[in-house]
Amino acid sequence: MSQAVSVEKGVEIAVRRPAKSHLLLAKTLANLMNGEGWIDRKMKKKFCALFVSNFIDHAIEREVDPKILKRIKEIPLPRALRLLKRNPHSGLKVLVALVTQELKDRQMLDETEQSEFYNEIFGNFFPEITLPTMKKR
Repeated sequence: MSQAVSVEKGVEIAVRRPAKSHLLLAKTLANLMNGEGWIDRKMKKKFCALFVSNFIDHAIEREVDPKILKRIKEIPLPRALRLLKRNPHSGLKVLVALVTQELKDRQMLDETEQSEFYNEIFGNFFPEITLPTMKKR
């Protein structure tokens, strides 16, 4: 896979293994963010907090301009991450909205599968921390 994978291209690749595509997206995004020297622990924590916050109330999805999401979707992920550097707080919100849109609308994942994405990306950001797992009843 080329280093310059866009969200659109990543989806095309992930379609081959739909049951694991959200985990592939989590690993890819985490690896790219971990590889950017300027993205520190605090920023990764902020991404995780924004993701969980949006998971609960969907406010970030409603806040981000759909035109921006469409443009960002089409560019390679490494370049999109560099754009975060200009305005990290707003950029993280766009990234959360983009990921959420992908998980919910394109991959049609339920809340359990979205939480699996979160657990995967969190584990890749902070391998020294173990998250408690949710038990099925």
